Amino acid sequence: MTSGPDTMEARVLDAAKVCCERWGLAKVTVDDIAAEAEISRATLYRLFPGGKDVLFEALRVQELEDFFNRLLEAIGSTDKPRHSEEPWCDADALTALKARREAYIPEDNSFRKVPVFDGHALHFGQRIEGPAIIEQVTTSVVLSGSFDAIVDRFGSFVLYRKGRDDLVACVLQAQHKELA
Repeated sequence: MTSGPDTMEARVLDAAKVCCERWGLAKVTVDDIAAEAEISRATLYRLFPGGKDVLFEALRVQELEDFFNRLLEAIGSTDKPRHSEEPWCDADALTALKARREAYIPEDNSFRKVPVFDGHALHFGQRIEGPAIIEQVTTSVVLSGSFDAIVDRFGSFVLYRKGRDDLVACVLQAQHKELA
């Protein structure tokens, strides 16, 4: 067994961790740590000049490194989920209409009844003309009168200014690929 500085330092850090878990950070002394590591107090100060503060800083850094290494290990071993891709839907978005509701329309500076769509019932390629509201369990999208939306292949809503189909060209091109 080697007893070089790295091994001795690791032994002291392990001892400090054990002592902190046993008595708490505020009550642990340098003598407690030296006794747990089975080294002299002088050796501990030689390894950690500055004593308890330097030792605890080294322990904090080691614990953070261990935590992030375990986290990276866990994340790295998990497959990233693929987003499901929907086929193009030619159905009218009105199939997802749930109701009409009063909403403030900034362009009109007034309230008026607007269609309310079930966002979960909308599919790839369906368009919603503003003003409208798209509701989902965890969110709502409010389209003002200046914007429309289209559903992309992942079920996300792409908002764009009325008359600017060029802004959603990639979604519209997907329709041609699906139908080809």
